[in-house]
Amino acid sequence: ILHREPFGVVGVISPSNYPLFLAGVQILQALVAGNAVVWKPAPGCGDVSQKFTRLLLDSGVPADLLCQLPDTLEAGVRLADSQIDKLVFTGGFRNGTHVLENLSRRAVPAIVELSGSDPVIVCVDADVRLVAKALHFGMTLNHGRTCMAPRRVFVPVELLPAVEAAVREIFSSSDLGTYSGAGAGEAVRLSPLLRDALERGATLLCGDVSDSGIKFPCVLSDVSENMEVLSADLFASVAFLIPVESEEAAVAGASRGGFALGASVFSNDQKRAERVSMRLKAGLVSVNDLIVPSADPRVPFGGSGKSGYGVTRGGEGLLSMTRGKVLQVRSGGMTRHLESGDLDLGLAGALARVLHAGGVRAKLSAFMKLCRMARRHPTKVKKSAISEDSI
Repeated sequence: ILHREPFGVVGVISPSNYPLFLAGVQILQALVAGNAVVWKPAPGCGDVSQKFTRLLLDSGVPADLLCQLPDTLEAGVRLADSQIDKLVFTGGFRNGTHVLENLSRRAVPAIVELSGSDPVIVCVDADVRLVAKALHFGMTLNHGRTCMAPRRVFVPVELLPAVEAAVREIFSSSDLGTYSGAGAGEAVRLSPLLRDALERGATLLCGDVSDSGIKFPCVLSDVSENMEVLSADLFASVAFLIPVESEEAAVAGASRGGFALGASVFSNDQKRAERVSMRLKAGLVSVNDLIVPSADPRVPFGGSGKSGYGVTRGGEGLLSMTRGKVLQVRSGGMTRHLESGDLDLGLAGALARVLHAGGVRAKLSAFMKLCRMARRHPTKVKKSAISEDSI
């Protein structure tokens, strides 16, 4: 009998870009599964998180089952080091690995959603204008601070001029400015990578990279696989058009880099799109769209590789807030394995073939062999309680 039990105390460390949208479902599922929750919001998100916590408490959630910590980095470190039974962490790859190192020393299980560098595969029959509109939406949503935003766009060589023209047109009036505050550090880290790509042959379609900073959104074309910017962990409104000679090359390119959170495929042929999608390593693949389909709370979501592991949301997300316990009760009287004496390997092999041989003919053949053994060793077979009911 399989039982599902709550872990006990589940810690939740949430990010700043979607402080309630991501953490809210995680907290609710942990509570519904029977756990207590200790929540550490991201820095700067304490006030809005406190309002959400108050709503839950006012709705009847017992105060001893939901605790909110201060929105400081120190509180996150203390939570990861405390006596929790499971942790749900959403954040960058570098911070996530530090947290996992801490948890591993105590064998504390975790669900981690880490960085993304989402690929977009444009098939040769794709709607070019739809592709450009989707890229614009994905790069400007939440000021570009979305883990599933499009980053690496693989475009057939023959389609590249049309995609470039559509991107220039649709992005022409977009201006997210330059990042300040928490985002300034990301821009500083990104600037030399973009400069290197431009010096090695990439072209700037929109945005700007200059001594005064980076103007977002920023789209580079003619980016090649050997440019360092493609393997970086980026969290800014940037995307790269990568010309490819074939669908095979696009799939292979999408699999490089180690990040495998989300992906998108654009094609007017649904069977082609599904075929390509199934070959991609990603937690969720959208066809002719991006980001928005993942917002459905019924859909389980999680990454793999450097993008983390485990899922939240959906039925699988709810189950992930529990652990399985198996109860096995012996109802028969056959306990030959508990009796003393050497095991007859020949008899054990014959019995295994009777019970597990594939097909009626194979089982019948095995049973006949077992009968011949019975004539030679009647005492051993009798003690093993073998009967025709075994087949």
